[in-house]
Amino acid sequence: MADSGSVATRFKCSMPEKFQLHLAMLALQFGYAGFHVVSRAALNMGISKIVFPVYRNILAFFLLLPFAYFLEKKERPPLTRSFIIQFFLLAIVGIEKVRLDRRDGISKMAGTLFCVAGASVITLYKGPTIYSPTPTLQTAPAAILVASPTLQLGDANGKDWTLGCIFLIGHCLSWSGWLVLQAPVLKKYPARLSFTSYQCFFGVIQFLVIAAFVERDPKAWLVHSGAELFSVLYALPICKSSSISDLFSSWCQQHGKNYTSDQEKQHRLQVFEQNYEYVTRHNSMANATYTLSLNAFADLTSHEFKAKYLGLSLSASDSVIRLNSRSPLHGDDFLKESEIPSSLDWRSKGAVTGVKDQGSCGACWSFSATGAIEGINEIVSGSLVSLSEQELIDCDKSYNAGCGGGLMDYAYEFVIKNKGIDTEEDYPFQGRDRTCNKNKLKQHVVTIDSYVDIPSEDEKQLLHAVATQPVSVGICGSESVFQLYSKGIFTGPCSTSLDHAVLIVGYDSKGGKDYWIIKNSWGKYWGMDGYMHMLRNSGNSKGVCGINTLASYPVKTSPNPPPPDPSPGPTKCSIFTYCSSGETCCCSQRFLGLCLYWKCCGAASAVCCKDNLHCCPHDYPVCDTERNLCLKV
Repeated sequence: MADSGSVATRFKCSMPEKFQLHLAMLALQFGYAGFHVVSRAALNMGISKIVFPVYRNILAFFLLLPFAYFLEKKERPPLTRSFIIQFFLLAIVGIEKVRLDRRDGISKMAGTLFCVAGASVITLYKGPTIYSPTPTLQTAPAAILVASPTLQLGDANGKDWTLGCIFLIGHCLSWSGWLVLQAPVLKKYPARLSFTSYQCFFGVIQFLVIAAFVERDPKAWLVHSGAELFSVLYALPICKSSSISDLFSSWCQQHGKNYTSDQEKQHRLQVFEQNYEYVTRHNSMANATYTLSLNAFADLTSHEFKAKYLGLSLSASDSVIRLNSRSPLHGDDFLKESEIPSSLDWRSKGAVTGVKDQGSCGACWSFSATGAIEGINEIVSGSLVSLSEQELIDCDKSYNAGCGGGLMDYAYEFVIKNKGIDTEEDYPFQGRDRTCNKNKLKQHVVTIDSYVDIPSEDEKQLLHAVATQPVSVGICGSESVFQLYSKGIFTGPCSTSLDHAVLIVGYDSKGGKDYWIIKNSWGKYWGMDGYMHMLRNSGNSKGVCGINTLASYPVKTSPNPPPPDPSPGPTKCSIFTYCSSGETCCCSQRFLGLCLYWKCCGAASAVCCKDNLHCCPHDYPVCDTERNLCLKV
C-alpha cells in the first residue's frame, strides 16, 4: 500500500521527508540538465538530428515492450483502428476548460498571458548575445555561413532571431499539448506502459518517414564512437524517470488537482508513484477478478483517504436503535423464495437517482439513507425525487454528526419524526456542516413510515430485501484496493470493520460468480461510473468487507403530503415599484394626482391614511392620525 511504502522509505533513509523530496527534485532537474547537455554534445559530435531520436525511441520501445506485455495483459484494450486514428488526430478543443470564477482558472489564464508576453518580448527585442559558440563547434566554416543566402535573414553571425523564437514557441506548445492530450487518451486506453510503448513505436515510424526525405546519407546512421553511444543510452533513464512525472501532470490535469506548495506537490507525486506501483502489481496478477486504476484518489495514502472520505460511525450504543426497527418479515412485501428473480437492477426500473459526490465531507451515511428513501418513494409513488443530504447533515444532530460521521438508522428516525424530508434542489448539498435551515426543515416533500434492520450476517434476508427495494449497508471502504477500484467483481481483501456506507441497488451473476451492484457516493470517476460489483455468496457469513452485517431500509405505506400552495407573488405598486407578498402599496408623495413615491405597509389589504405616512389594518380601517390610532368603524 502507498502509505506503508512511504513510511518504510522514511525509516530506511533516516532523513527528513522534506529533505528527501527536495533531493529527489534536485536529482531530476540535474538529470534533465544532463540530458540537454549530452544531447547538445552528441549533435556537436556529428550525430544526425534525425538519427539521434530514432535510436533513442527504438531502444526505449524494446526496453518497455516486455514490461508492457506481461504487466498489462489484463487491462490492455485491443489496439483498434479507431484508437489509432484518435491517437494521431485527437483534437485539443474541449479538453481544457478554464473557469474564470475559480482561483485555478484565473491562475492558468494569468500564466498563459505571462508566457505569451515573455515569448513576444524575446521575439520582438534582440538584446546582446549572452553565449556564442566558438567557430570550432560549427559544422561548416564561418565564411560559408555568412555567404549562405538562406541565412542572411539573421544577423552577421548567421542567426535568424525571429525564426528561432517561433521554433521555440512551437516546441513549448507541442510539449504542453502532448501533456494535455495524454489525459483523454489514457482515459480511453488505461494501459500506461503499453501507451508509452506505442508512443515510442509511432515515434520511430514518424522519424523514419522524415529520414527518408531528409537523411539519405547511410554514413549518418553509423555510431562512430563510445561517446555517441553513451549519449543515446543516457537519454533512456532520464525519459523513464520523467515518465511518472509526466503521468502525474496529466492526472492532475484530468482531475483538476492543484496544490498549495511545491513541497506538497512533490509529496503527492511520491504517494502517486507508490500507488502506481501498487496498481501495476495488482493488475498483473493472473487470478485477479477486478482491476485497479489511478482514479481521483491516487494521490492519497489509505490513512488520508479514510480520514477524508469515510464517515460511518458505530458505537456500542448504536445497537439500541436497531431494536426500534420493524421485523424484516412484514406482510405482503416479503417475497417467497420462488418469487425472487435471478438478477435485478433497480437502476433499469427507474428507482435510483444519479451518482452523487460527497467530496471530503464524511457524510456517506446521509447519501446511503437518502438513496434508500428515494428508491422506496419511487416504488410506492411512481415519482423519483432526489432528496437533500444537506438537510440530514445540518439538522439531524441528535446522534449523527454531519460530516463527522453518522448512521442510517438515525437518519430514518429523523425523517420519521420530522414528518418528511426536503428535495436536493431546494436544499442543495454544500459539502460541509452548516446551520440548520428551519424554513427548509418544514418542507415535507417525501415521507417514510418506519424502517427495517436486517439481522446481522443473514445474507438470505438481505437478498429478499434487495429484491423488494434498494437497501443501505455498511462496509469497510478504507483498503487501498477499494480506494483504487476500477472495474470487475470485487473480492477483497478487506476488513469487516465497518467505516463506510453505500447502497445496494441490485444483484447479478457473471462467470459463475454472484455479485451485488453497489452505488457509492464518490462521484462518477470512481469505479464503474460510481458503481461497484462486490462478490455475493462468498462463503463468509459477514460477507466481503462486512456487507452482510449492517443492512437496513425504510418502509413507506402512506402517500406523500400534498405540495404546499404557491406563495402569492409581490404586490405591484407601479411599473417600477413592488411590495412584498402580504404588504400593501401606499403612496407617500403625490403631484397633480400622480403618485411619485410609494411605501410598503406591513399588512395585507391595509388602508392607507391621508397623511401619506401611516396605514391601518383592514379590520381597523379608521385612521386617527392625531392620536396615532387605528379604529373600527
